[in-house]
Amino acid sequence: MSTDEYPRRDDVVVLAIAALVLLGSALMTPSPSALSFFGFEIPVVCTWRRLIGAGCPGCGLTRSFAFMADGLFYEAWSMNKLGPPLFVVVAAQLPYRLIRIWRKGSRVE
Repeated sequence: MSTDEYPRRDDVVVLAIAALVLLGSALMTPSPSALSFFGFEIPVVCTWRRLIGAGCPGCGLTRSFAFMADGLFYEAWSMNKLGPPLFVVVAAQLPYRLIRIWRKGSRVE
């Protein structure tokens, strides 16, 4: 196994994770107070929010991604300010990683 295969595998892993995150975001139905997946409400998993009652810096990020996937930018921004820029970074991984994989696969050695 050559050393060139490892970076290619890394690109495939990042591509798969980014695709799953974006697909999951698109399949979720967001609202300002909850999130559902195929009609089933997703429970709050933030320990900080469950114990204290106030959100942590990451609270609302999943709902923000779901709103972004629906094209609702203002709602995404209101859920978590980090959501929209992070969503763009994750979405940009798809073409970037595909190009990297294609270029590594088309090399003649």
